[in-house]
Amino acid sequence: MSAAALNSQLFLEIPRREQIRTPRGFNSMDSRSERYRECAAECERMASGVSDPAIKALYLDLAKQWRAMAEQAGMLDRERPTP
Repeated sequence: MSAAALNSQLFLEIPRREQIRTPRGFNSMDSRSERYRECAAECERMASGVSDPAIKALYLDLAKQWRAMAEQAGMLDRERPTP
C-alpha cells in the first residue's frame, strides 16, 4: 500500500471534532494541530504493530508529515487575528 493510500485511509478513520464554544466564539477546528497530532500518534501506533520494515517506514514517515502539518497549523492559528 502506498503512503498516499495509507494517509487517506488513516485521515478518514480519525473522527472530526464537533464545533465547540470557546470564550472567543466557535472553534470549528478544535485545533487542527490537535487533530493532526492524533493522526501522527495513530501512524506511530500502526508502525509499532507491523513487522514489515517497508510498511513500518511508511507509517513513521506519515507520522513525521502529520507532526509537521500540526506545527504549521498551530503557527497559522496563532497568526490568525481574532474577531
